[in-house]
Formats: sequence, structure tokens, C-alpha cells
Amino acid sequence: MSLALSGLPSRRVLQSRPIPVPGQSLPSYLETLAAGLPLPIPLLTALFRTGLIDAERVEEIGPAYGIDLEPARLREFARLTRLDEAQVRGMLLSHYHGVALDLAGLEPDNAGSVRRAALDSWAFFDTSWICPRCVAQTRALQVSWRLPLHFACLHHRVLHADTCPTCGKLFGHIRQGHGGTPLFASQVPRPGHCWNAPPVGQCRTGRLARPCGFDLARARAHDLTPFPRVLAAQHVILGVLDRGRGWVAGRERTALEYVGHLRSVAALLLYGARAGDLGELPPLLLDEVEAYVEDRDQRLEQRISRREREGGRGGPTIAAYRGTQRSAALMAAVLTPAVELLAAGSVGELAERLAPLVERARAVKQRKLRLMGTDFHFEGPLAEALDAVLAPRAGFDIRVGSRSRLVPPGGYRFRAEHVPQLLWLGVYRERFAPLLAESSIGEDYARRVVSMALVKLTADYSWVQTAEALDLPRGSGTGSANKVMGVLNALGRADAFAGALHALAATLHGRGDLTDYAALRRRLEDFSEVPWDVWCDIAGPTQCLPGKHGGKNRFAAAYVWAQATGGDWRLSPALRGRNHLMQRDMYRRFEKEDLMHVQSGLDDLAADLAAGENWQS
Repeated sequence: MSLALSGLPSRRVLQSRPIPVPGQSLPSYLETLAAGLPLPIPLLTALFRTGLIDAERVEEIGPAYGIDLEPARLREFARLTRLDEAQVRGMLLSHYHGVALDLAGLEPDNAGSVRRAALDSWAFFDTSWICPRCVAQTRALQVSWRLPLHFACLHHRVLHADTCPTCGKLFGHIRQGHGGTPLFASQVPRPGHCWNAPPVGQCRTGRLARPCGFDLARARAHDLTPFPRVLAAQHVILGVLDRGRGWVAGRERTALEYVGHLRSVAALLLYGARAGDLGELPPLLLDEVEAYVEDRDQRLEQRISRREREGGRGGPTIAAYRGTQRSAALMAAVLTPAVELLAAGSVGELAERLAPLVERARAVKQRKLRLMGTDFHFEGPLAEALDAVLAPRAGFDIRVGSRSRLVPPGGYRFRAEHVPQLLWLGVYRERFAPLLAESSIGEDYARRVVSMALVKLTADYSWVQTAEALDLPRGSGTGSANKVMGVLNALGRADAFAGALHALAATLHGRGDLTDYAALRRRLEDFSEVPWDVWCDIAGPTQCLPGKHGGKNRFAAAYVWAQATGGDWRLSPALRGRNHLMQRDMYRRFEKEDLMHVQSGLDDLAADLAAGENWQS
């Protein structure tokens, strides 16, 4: 029903009313107003006296309570409360229309319209997060706390609270599933207190019913000061909402477009990522993610089992995009890396960052991976990056690999054992490094992938099989290859890469003195230390102190093994076993501080070992 101002009952302007707290939501302000009058009144009476309803009945409250107001209602409310109309609009969730939400078509008095908007919008229509420390100061709830984007208070540097510790319900004071009706509207509100129904078993009915009453200021506020990464992500998001503009892959976008991209990435993370994919986060956030992933995996197993019984195929349906997660910790955990991903400087870099997440989703979705762009509403730079990631999957073997027209008749004569784990450094820098110059892919990472691609020319291997043929970890196969190939495709250099790869293959094809790197790795599989006397002879005349037995001579062995076998020093016998991450850090220190002094002697030792000299003699 559309209301005209002349059809509203005549009411007196309020002579006494509180000044709204900057950013305060309309429901919160109404509670403050009702409780702050010289003679406090029930919330229902406050709604009537401010023109929001025509009779003091709960049924009169519209379904869009706190979300939007019809123009006539808004003007009447502003007149009766002596507030500026723009100030009132800022109290409504619709204040973010065109910035963080698209509420086009929302009709405040149409319950069906409100329900559809609630399903499609990334916002809370019936609840709110809170900053307990802000509540302690103002007893007010902010309208921005109804956005899942706003998960932390930058002023107090704490995570928002989402659930009352007493009643166990989400904050918000709105009947969930019953439109926008506020709870206990016939009572005088207590601003800054939980107005949900008490826990089951404690809630009375009728006139004896009483709200929970928990003081929101006492809710636990988790300090985020030790985790500036999370606060920095929140700062970026709020800055985009404030300016109305943001950057995605080096391109300027409207705030609404930016939020759409952010929502797509967050949905992808919720669909397939695990805690380890999100980087360093507060323990509370990681615990929330692990609990979510455990529940998600259980539901996936149940769905797959049911599909197998029924003869169906595929992974679970996409639900993560449309749903709005109610956990502030979970949203902080996924939005932090999502913000960082969108901050990529180009589509190529965005594709590089996106590739591992696509692989995670592929493991879940199983089939129709190319529909992922539709499932997660990928548009603009995100859609381009996804295409770049998926392009290498569209037949690497046919376009570049063993079944390519670039392979000579009869194939190449070299085999996997003739390729080192890391492509020869000089060859890589001359032929392949320029193709990845604008990316952030590390040199060793890229050399490993080029070696795998070279092996792929020799037989109809999968990426996992190429990794196994080079004695590389199975997990470094598909994900690493797709990441590099996706970047090359995004940079428009896939054809140049194919040409360089086959030119190198042709060179190996014509040589008769190929090295068997697999045999070298087997022969030196126990080379975990440079013999102490040999090490002392190498280090003694230099500025490198020999150190203790089992120390630097072990890191020297990792270097020698890599030089002799063409292998990745991380996989050397010297660095295997427990605490391998710490050992790698110590090796890097050795490489930075000592290697320059002993490199010549170690290179000679590596050459002797590669030639078959007995290192144990």
C-alpha cells in the first residue's frame, strides 16, 4: 500500500528527542528515543508517535523494518523527530544501495519483495554484529554492522561479536523468519542490551515474557592488534565503501562492483579452501574456519554417497555465493585473503593468485569446472583471470605437449631421466625468464614447472605423473603447472612458451651425450653431509668458518647435491626429515652468508660427484 502524507494520522512533533549517534541504525535510534524520553515509552508507542505505523499493533510494523522506508513515512518521521531527511536515510540499510548492495526493486511494504532482497543481498536483514566497546560508550548499534563486510572495529581494533553469550542467539532484536518485526516491541527497550528471547526453557509467554537482557558491552571483544593483516583488510573495505571506488587487478571499479568481486572470491574460499590456504590469521579465526571446513566436508561426503547410491555424478551444488555467513570470525578469515587477492596489480597476477583456489574448488566440484564463473558470479577482471587459469586445462597435451603438432614425427628421443628437477639455470634465464618477467613467480618455482613441461613432451603423462617421473612431490604437479600456465596465458605468451619449449626439446633430441639425472639422484641418495675432512679443506683457506660437524657441512651437501643432480636443494638428502622448514631457513642463511666463500670448491666437488668420483673415499 503506497501512503501519501495527507493520509497519515496527525501527530505532534516531539519536543524532546535524543541526538542520533553518528552511523546509528534506525532500530537502535528508536530504542534510544523510547527509553530516553522524560517518560519512557514502549517501542511500539515510539513507532506510532514517530509516524512509522498507524496503530499501536505489532502487525502494523512493515517487513522492511530498519531496511528501507517509503518516502512519505521517511518525511513524516523526519518531521516528527526534527531530523534531517538525509540523516534518516543514513540510518537505514538502504543507505548502502548502489555502494555495497543492490536493492533495486525493493518495496518496503511488500514482504515477498523484502524476502527476495534478503536472499540476494550480502547483508543482514534480521540481525547485526556489534562492537562491545562501542556499545559501552554510546549504547547504540551502527547500521554498518549489518554488513558482513564490516567484521571489525578499526577504532577499538577488535573483532565484532555476533552471538549473545547468554541466550546463544544472533544479535539484532528482530524475529528471524517473521519479516522485520522487532522482538518485545510492547515493552520499554533498554538500549545496549540483548532483546532476544531467553534460552529455551527460560522464556515465559504472554505478558510474563521478558527479553534476555544481557549487557552487550560485556560481550567478549577479541583484540586484533597483533594481527595488522586483518585490520588492514578491513581498512581497505571501509575505504572503498567511503570513497565509492576500489581497485581490482589494477583497474578502478565502483564500490558495488568491488563488493561483487569480493563476494565472489569469498564464496570460492568458502566452497573449497582450507585453513592453510588463508595465510596467517588469529587462532580464533582459524578455529572457526576449521570447524566450518569439517562441517562442509561432512556434508560433501554425505552428498557424494547419496549421489553414488542414486547413480548421480558431480560435487555439491553451489550455495556459498547466495548465503550470508553469520560468523564474524569466519567472514574476517575469508575476506582478509580475498582483499589481498583483488589487490593484484594485473589480470595476470590475479590469475596467478587465483589458480590454487581454483584447484581446491575443482577437487570439490569434480565436473563442469568451467561453470564456476557462473556459479560464483565472476565478472570483469575476475572472469578474465579465471579464463586464464582454466585455459591451460583446455588440452595442454594437444596444444603444446606430446600430442601437439609441434612434436616431430616419431617423437623426441630424450626421456624424463634426461631432464633435471630444476631446468638448467642458464637455459631458463635466457629462454624462459623473459616470458614471466612481469609476474611474481619465483625462479626455482618456474624452473621446476618448465622441467615438468619438458617431460610432458616425451609421453602422454598427467602433471602428477610428470612430477613423479622427476621425483618431485605429487602435490607440486597440477597446481604448480596450472599456476604458471595461467600466468603465461594471461600475459599472452603461451605460444611463445610453446615455441621456446619445443626449441629446447629439439636441442636435446639432437644430442647424443645426455645426462641421466635420475641415476645421479639414486647414486647420491645418501649424500647428506660433505665429509668433514673434505669440508675443512674447502672452507679452511676461506673466510668461512667450518663450524661444527653436522652443521655447515650438511648445508654444503645440499648445495653440492643440487649442483651434481640438477635437483631442487629443498629435496636433497641433507634437508630431509623433521623440522625441514627450519632447516630450509638455516640453508638460506648459509647461502647468503657463507656460500660465496666456498662456492668454487663445492662446485668442483659437485663436478667430481657427477663424473662418478667416490665421495666416500
